[in-house]
This record gives sequence, structure tokens and C-alpha cells, in this order.
Amino acid sequence: MTNPDWRPRIYVDVDEETFHDYNKLIPHGLKSKVLEPLVKSLMQLLKASPGEHQRILGLILAGKVSAEHFVGKEEHGTPNTVTDGNADD
Repeated sequence: MTNPDWRPRIYVDVDEETFHDYNKLIPHGLKSKVLEPLVKSLMQLLKASPGEHQRILGLILAGKVSAEHFVGKEEHGTPNTVTDGNADD
């Protein structure tokens, strides 16, 4: 039987600079509130993209997708789109 107060947790190893920036820039009470929607969004994207998991994860691991892709704006005011740089995207 599962304890009703237990919540699953995800732990991530980061470099020291990222750790210090994370603690400095994100208020304590918002840390999990900021990360949870990012993780959920990634899981939804992967679930909705059968056969694309390797490409999506590869883009993230290669540094071609970052937070700026989600909140940045292009010159014409349209949201940025995530591509791997191919003309077909």
C-alpha cells in the first residue's frame, strides 16, 4: 500500500554553477512549481510523438532546444519553433 503523503520525486545532477544559479534565481517555494510543468510538457510531447523520441531527445541533448525556444519571440512577433535546422522543418 502506498503512503498517501508520498509524492514521487525526480532528482537531477547538475554542475556547480547551474546549482548556484538555480538557488539564486528561483525562489525556494517555486522550484518544483517551475520544474514540474517543464517535465510534464516534455512527457506530453513524447507521448504525442510516436517514433520521434530519439529525435526530440537528441535535439535537447545537443543543445538545440532551450527555454528560449519556448518564451522567445522572433522578429515578426511569432513564437519560436523548435527545429533541428533542416529546411524541411
